[in-house]
Amino acid sequence: AAAEVKPGDELMLHDHRALQGWDGPHSEAEGYLLGLLIGDGTLKADKAVLSVWAPELKAVGSDVSQAPAGVGSVMRVAEAALRTAIDSRADFQGWQRPISGRGEVRLASAGLRDLAGHFGAVPGHKCITPAMEATSSDFHRGLLRGLFDADGSVQGAQDKGVSVRLTQADVEQLQAVQRML
Repeated sequence: AAAEVKPGDELMLHDHRALQGWDGPHSEAEGYLLGLLIGDGTLKADKAVLSVWAPELKAVGSDVSQAPAGVGSVMRVAEAALRTAIDSRADFQGWQRPISGRGEVRLASAGLRDLAGHFGAVPGHKCITPAMEATSSDFHRGLLRGLFDADGSVQGAQDKGVSVRLTQADVEQLQAVQRML
């Protein structure tokens, strides 16, 4: 175990970059949406709600077109994923107007709630489940991308080194992320 490693121990690391992935159920788009939901979404009895945050959206009367590039990219990828992977109502409009004074934009979907439920997620307990871990490499890639888009950050500078960090207080979640990586 990692707690037993001491100075001078030799560690063997595997380089899996050459692997081509593996087959399995579910798509990258489905994984991405669930990653966003787990990271910064809300699972309710009637729908799943994705949220993105940007201080620029706090201004009264601001609209989604004013979202910064990073947030805009997440919004575009999420909406495209939802339109391709989830059955939605004919009147689905995508992201709604920013919530005044909060810097938050939301997207709600009953279909995404159903997908989360298929994997064992329920209101009050949205997490990476064993069923999510038993999916294709494409799904893994999507889920991890969505989770890091929602809760990840880049720390440091190129001259001293850069790291990508995931903000997560749940140790079991972090262990599931590590297994999926």
